[in-house]
Amino acid sequence: MLKRKRKGERQGDNIGIVLTGGHAGTSALATLEELKRRHRWRLYWIGAKKSMEGRHGSTLEAKVFPKVGVGFYTVPAARYARGLAVKSLLSYVKIPLGVIKSVYLLLKIRPALVLSFGGYVSIPVVIAAFALRIPIVVHEQILTGGLANRITARFARRIAISRLPSKRFFDAKKVVYTGNPTIREITAIKPKTKISTPPHIFVTGGSRGSETINRTVGAILPKLRNFVVIHQTGELDYEKYKIKEGKRYRVHSLVDPREIHKIYQRADIVISRAGANTVAEVIMTKRPSILIPIPWSIFNEQMENAKMARKSGVAVILAEKDLTPEELYRRILEVKKNWKFMVESVDTSAVDIDRRAAENLAVVLEDVINA
Repeated sequence: MLKRKRKGERQGDNIGIVLTGGHAGTSALATLEELKRRHRWRLYWIGAKKSMEGRHGSTLEAKVFPKVGVGFYTVPAARYARGLAVKSLLSYVKIPLGVIKSVYLLLKIRPALVLSFGGYVSIPVVIAAFALRIPIVVHEQILTGGLANRITARFARRIAISRLPSKRFFDAKKVVYTGNPTIREITAIKPKTKISTPPHIFVTGGSRGSETINRTVGAILPKLRNFVVIHQTGELDYEKYKIKEGKRYRVHSLVDPREIHKIYQRADIVISRAGANTVAEVIMTKRPSILIPIPWSIFNEQMENAKMARKSGVAVILAEKDLTPEELYRRILEVKKNWKFMVESVDTSAVDIDRRAAENLAVVLEDVINA
């Protein structure tokens, strides 16, 4: 068991905080930046180094967090492989290994609290923290309640939620409505009053990229000569598209979340998967979007995110089964035609709380530490 400090000593500079999770890099970064503004705490991240098992490509967290003074560690973690039950079972063997390494890391760091953003990599860290009697806070980004968070929430002192509909998946006595932490530079972006000439399209598959979206966009690049295309491909496809770069086609492997506001400021149309962070960003900045939800996401979470964006008026949904070069190009022209109406019709109320979510979450952490 870790030695607990007295209540009066909990706000000292030597307090350590461990954050963990997967697919939550920008929310975690917004939270880290808020914590750094408020305290001189020691901050650490325990997560994945590679974006996908068996494939190359570093996670956003592995690339960015060490640059902002956050200690970065990895642990083995199970990962569900859709359609491959044997592979999934073999992956689950990593859970006890992950717990053992997590115990070692937590004893080394001696944090006052663990904050989990979900994802499979968070499970062994939360189990280890619970065994060591370290307070745990879970943050849930999505409407449907993530599988990892549904598992680990039972160990948590508090469960911070981004969207009110997810409250039903957790113990209501533990739930706090904080919103989804968003980088300050994003919250400061103003809606455009008119479309650029030529219009700018931002294509992203999230920090890890999307081969499906990349391939489809690549097929219509000759038709997009009257647009400026900013294409974030992910590491795996970067070299393939980099050679096509030109005056009106810019390619990025990964966009540093500390710089992504500069792209949103230029963007008129966004083509993207429907991750929680991206959906919140396009609604908040009122950037008309074509959202292509991942069809295999657990609990169909990306489709639910996309529906929220469509309801807000900022997005059209293009199902992956209907994704062809011809259909994507048709949707681009449709959004361009309706651009002004879409911008003027956007209802941002679903994400307005996100503008202060990092501060809200920081207060939750302080309250748990000082309890």
